[in-house]
Amino acid sequence: MEKNTSHIEWHCISCFATLNDQPGFDEQASSWTCLKCGHTNLNPCTEPKHTATNRKG
Repeated sequence: MEKNTSHIEWHCISCFATLNDQPGFDEQASSWTCLKCGHTNLNPCTEPKHTATNRKG
């Protein structure tokens, strides 16, 4: 198994497990499912920005 070399420590927002240590974790994916609790976590780095500051006018 290839070791994750991310400089960011990712945690499940449901159970707070460290996702980096879970087999198959990919920080480039748009989402991943925690192997401890089964919660699907969205990657905020791949989500489009939906904030009022992006609106013109």
